[in-house]
Amino acid sequence: MTYSAAAIGPFGSIYGFSAAGADIYAADTPAQALEAFKKVLNGGYGVVFITETFSDNEEIRSLMTSPLPAVLVIPDASGSLGKGARELHGMVEKAAGADILG
Repeated sequence: MTYSAAAIGPFGSIYGFSAAGADIYAADTPAQALEAFKKVLNGGYGVVFITETFSDNEEIRSLMTSPLPAVLVIPDASGSLGKGARELHGMVEKAAGADILG
């Protein structure tokens, strides 16, 4: 099966993903991000990039229950808040069973 990628966030933060072939879903509010996330869940995506701004949305988090799509947190155009690195660190620790990244 072939999967595609999607990116959700403010247009200025995600438009570059379209050059790599990802579908982009511009969102400026948590409600728009939630609506976009619901669309990508049923869209056959293997990976979804979502900006840090919307990654803490409780409703979006509650929908992240299956292995696919993999959801990766990325920084906004305004800069990183460190959430993406913490998320990745936690995923690696959970998968490896130990803190191998330090």
